Amino acid sequence: MASKKNYTFRFDPVMIDQLDILAAQQRRSRTNMLEVIIEDFLKKNNHQDQAEKMNK
Repeated sequence: MASKKNYTFRFDPVMIDQLDILAAQQRRSRTNMLEVIIEDFLKKNNHQDQAEKMNK
């Protein structure tokens, strides 16, 4: 697995609260929850292979 990079994003505070609740329910960190959500989105939109290629 490639090393991870840090990024800074701005989110609506209400969205972060909802994300934190969902992450806690699944015993995940906020970062891991975002990774899972983005990975699922990419898979559903057939971009997973392209994203993996870009990270190599």
